[in-house]
Amino acid sequence: MTQAASAVEIANVILEQSRLGQLDYYDLSAFASILRTAKNYQVAAHIYYEWLGNAQSPFVANVYCDLGDVLVELNDDEGAMRAFSNALHAFPGYLRARVGISTCQ
Repeated sequence: MTQAASAVEIANVILEQSRLGQLDYYDLSAFASILRTAKNYQVAAHIYYEWLGNAQSPFVANVYCDLGDVLVELNDDEGAMRAFSNALHAFPGYLRARVGISTCQ
């Protein structure tokens, strides 16, 4: 198995765990960080969306901001604005979300 095939297999497992609500925030953050470092923003965004669809975590605002950062990298300012706004809804007054919104305007 090649490195690329291994990476795809790992991404599929992480995605499935996100979809099922079985991925904790720390594992999500670690894996997404690897994807973002590799500039694989599309996969990172997809995993964030899946995780947020099942989120039962106090870290929801952080993940919305991480998603917003990824969407900025993908030049999706409208999506980023929505993500940062959702972070503010989850945690009013969150400075990181306010700064994120200002980068989209």
